[in-house]
Formats: sequence, structure tokens, C-alpha cells
Amino acid sequence: MTSHAVTSPSDDPNDRRQAASLAVGIASAVTTAALAVIGALAVIVTYVAGKYEHLTWFYVLASVSAALLVCAIIVGTQGIAQITKKGYQGSWSPSTEGHLFNKQSNITMAALAFLAAAVIVGFSAPLQPPPEPAAVSATQTEIARLKHRLARDEMTLQSLRQRVVHSSRGG
Repeated sequence: MTSHAVTSPSDDPNDRRQAASLAVGIASAVTTAALAVIGALAVIVTYVAGKYEHLTWFYVLASVSAALLVCAIIVGTQGIAQITKKGYQGSWSPSTEGHLFNKQSNITMAALAFLAAAVIVGFSAPLQPPPEPAAVSATQTEIARLKHRLARDEMTLQSLRQRVVHSSRGG
């Protein structure tokens, strides 16, 4: 009877495969979270842009956050691709060249920090002034006044036409 002695957990192919699977699962979760944060960022930008003004720094910080989130997604998928490729070759390993999953998490955390800064800057910006209803009603009043003048001028013009026609016939 032959027994295979395992000297450490990392020598067991099933353990290595399980560890690789966990690493890929975590990277996938971080990627999904980054996509969700991009969606939330779009909502925040839409809300802030509609209510506040002087938002240059808000837009800069939000753009950096979005760019970092996209980079985190790319780095994470590169790590997943490396592990998958090694697995197909039969050498399962939870680590990647260049520690891509560590980079992915660090980039994601930096993106969240920029997002937090953008939210603080955006919500502390001055509010847009509300539209002035008086200006709208003043415009409507002016339009009504001009319509009345136009009707009066048209009646005067018609009266003058009748006088000209009458005087040319009798005259």
C-alpha cells in the first residue's frame, strides 16, 4: 500500500486549487463592488450637478475616482486571467505576478478616498440660486401687455385703411 505524504498544505494540489479559487472570488467581489461604486458615483454626480455650483474640484475628484475604479477592475481581471491560465497548465496558485490582487485592493481604496473627498467638496459647494418666479411672471405680464398693444395697433391700422379707402373714393 502506497501512501502519499504531504509535507505542507501548499503541496496538496486540492489545497492550492481551493486557495486560487478563493483569491479569484475575492477579486471578483472587489470588481463587482467597483462597478457598483461607479454606478453610485454617477448618481452622486447627477445630484450634485443639479443642486450646486462652482464644482470644478468636485468634477476633478470624481473623475479621478472613476478612473481609479476602472483601473482596479482591469488589474483584478488581469489577476484572474493569470490564475486561470496557470490553472489550465496544472499549476494552481493563489498568487499573481506583480501582486495584482493587492494592487487591485489598494487602487480601490484610493478610489474610495477620492470619492469621499468629491462628496465632501460637492456637498459643501454653494447651492445654485433658485429660479426667480417674479421674473417669469414679469415676462408673462410683458407679453400680455404687448399683445394688448398689438391688438390696439391692428384696430388703428384697420381704421386708417378704411379712411384711406373712403377718402380715395370720395375724394
